[in-house]
Amino acid sequence: MNWIDILFIFILIATAAYSAYRGLVKEIFSLASLVIGYISAANSYLKVSSYTAKLLNPAISKWVGFAVIFIAVWVVVILIGKLLQKIISVSVTLSVVDRVTGGVIGIIKGIFILSILILLFSAIPFTERYLLKSFTTKYMVNISKVLIGISPVDFVKELRGEVNMNRFITTRDSGEEISEEDRNKLEDIISKEDR
Repeated sequence: MNWIDILFIFILIATAAYSAYRGLVKEIFSLASLVIGYISAANSYLKVSSYTAKLLNPAISKWVGFAVIFIAVWVVVILIGKLLQKIISVSVTLSVVDRVTGGVIGIIKGIFILSILILLFSAIPFTERYLLKSFTTKYMVNISKVLIGISPVDFVKELRGEVNMNRFITTRDSGEEISEEDRNKLEDIISKEDR
């Protein structure tokens, strides 16, 4: 266990607890804001980065473009959720069911956040080595691959230059890293499936 594992476990517990406190209605919009924000940013980040590239390094401007769109969409969806909650006027006393289902949504939201963090951390040389030794990454990497799968082709090509999720493939039984030869075979199989 390293600091990445501690961070990831903390995020999962925090999102579950906070979401249980807030309840289902708020959390559905919170989760929707993350998903819609990610999809919108993955589809439109190049448009914004064309403006920020004049001020920043081109590689950084792409991530800034992604962040700007993600945050803007996130804020808009959250505001819509708050407006709808006032219209619906949910009871001040949250029921047990509302809290439990809110907690479940919080865990899903936490997993989604961790998947995005894995994508970002794997593109940073400093954090990449900790991801390789992290036991939580082994379980989360498949969800990160799903995110890549629902992303536009151009966005995936940009990520592939910086992120190689296959580095985190491990044996299911022991959790230890597989041999370089086996890893290469798996990467060949995955790359053939991507074509």
